[in-house]
Amino acid sequence: MLSTPVAFIIFRRPETTNRVFQRIRAAKPAQLFVIADGPRPGVEGEEELTIQTRQIIEGVDWPCEVHKIYADQNLGLRQRILSGLDEVFSQVEEAIILEDDCLPNSSFFTFCSDVLSFHSKSASVALVSGFNFAPYLDSKADYFFSKLTFIWGWATWARTWKEFRAAPQKESWSPQELKAIEHTFSNLSQKKEFLSLANKARDLNTWDVSLAVWIRQSDYVTVIPRLNLISNIGFGNEATHTKFEAFDMQVTQGIFEKSIKHPKIIALDQMRERKMWQAKFRKWLVFPILHPFDFLARFVTYFGFKLRGSK
Repeated sequence: MLSTPVAFIIFRRPETTNRVFQRIRAAKPAQLFVIADGPRPGVEGEEELTIQTRQIIEGVDWPCEVHKIYADQNLGLRQRILSGLDEVFSQVEEAIILEDDCLPNSSFFTFCSDVLSFHSKSASVALVSGFNFAPYLDSKADYFFSKLTFIWGWATWARTWKEFRAAPQKESWSPQELKAIEHTFSNLSQKKEFLSLANKARDLNTWDVSLAVWIRQSDYVTVIPRLNLISNIGFGNEATHTKFEAFDMQVTQGIFEKSIKHPKIIALDQMRERKMWQAKFRKWLVFPILHPFDFLARFVTYFGFKLRGSK
């Protein structure tokens, strides 16, 4: 049984929700918090989909304290996740957090639980990620410290969440505020990508950009595993933000066969970050050459979604 509580964020996708739920079921957490938004008014079939999705949670068949944080009406992605996690961290001191399209492997739960415990008193560590789009083998430790905020399967403490929520909750930042965090990036490509996202945050109905900016404005670091422990299975038309099936973010999962090896010191590893972005750049160069039809199909599908959405 998993002693670390799990928070599971669901909405209207029963198929992906069930796949992630089965991985949670295998881990058998003693506490499960389920955060669910209500159907949007006027969206045909959505009420039935939310009912089907919530029904999956009735499949809990192990000793588990289930907390259903269900909204009767639609709050929207940003408000639902923020208010839901507020409730989670009002009750527990730490939690592993999964959305309905973030498919973990068995190592994800043990990795998060181990690192949460190891750094429970480390004031400078803010959160633990389970995703790495450029896994690697050449290391004496099983994770590195970063300013990256990957929330495709992650974990954190109530202390981090409550401090973030006590800070001014912003959806946009002035040029001066963004310029002040430029030194936190390991390379130009990473900086441009992040700042472009931050400038669009107000229109995205998202919450995680605020968390990412807050971490870069602070002295906090995050934990990134050496291996990738998460697959995003939610790309496509039903997704809120990941409609393009991005090949650079689809990475083979790895398993930690032995106990987690912790770094000896807490220090940013910007060289590792640079290698991640170099690997991402190489994929964009090589993938279209090696898989031309797949590459073209992804763009055709994506722009088909865009055209249908504009009508």
